[in-house]
Amino acid sequence: MEINEIITFNERKFEVALNLLAKQGKKRKTSFWVGLFSILLFVVVFILGFIAIRLLFPPMCIPITIWTFVGLVGGYIAYLFVHELLRGFILVLARNVKCKDISFGVVIREGSAYCISKVPVRISHMRVVLLAPFILVSLPLLIYSIAVGDVIFLIAAALSLTINAADLWFLGRLRKTSGKLFLLEDKSSQGTQEPTGHILKQIK
Repeated sequence: MEINEIITFNERKFEVALNLLAKQGKKRKTSFWVGLFSILLFVVVFILGFIAIRLLFPPMCIPITIWTFVGLVGGYIAYLFVHELLRGFILVLARNVKCKDISFGVVIREGSAYCISKVPVRISHMRVVLLAPFILVSLPLLIYSIAVGDVIFLIAAALSLTINAADLWFLGRLRKTSGKLFLLEDKSSQGTQEPTGHILKQIK
């Protein structure tokens, strides 16, 4: 799609205001920074959470076993799908998005899952979509781990944040975009670290 191009979805007309699609070289650079951001999120959250637990509770023995490791890996994989299901659920709460407009999938080579809307979603609603997994899963898990002094749950919370990293990064990228505009995610971005697509303006 080109800038100023007029497109139609469900009898509503939109004008392409901005192209978010990145060239391949920039995609790799963005993936690197998002990956680094996710690692930093994990490290910072784990260190601060561990300090909070040590201040609230006496010295403890951390029960690291093979089953603990298997549980964390299994939970991480499960959350990849839960994360996308939450995105899909919040997406269909938008007025113009229906279940048939949602596209789910898995990119095995990237080790990731995706959930995008095939129709434009208002930026104000998209911000809720991007924040929902963090607010509904990662934050409660982090609070619970500190409240009960469980380091394993703390690791799980920090791992879940690495899955949310791309959403939080993209949320920052959209911070100056008017909530009245719309986002149409691009299918070619499936499996990449950061959502891409087009910013659209509805024509009245």
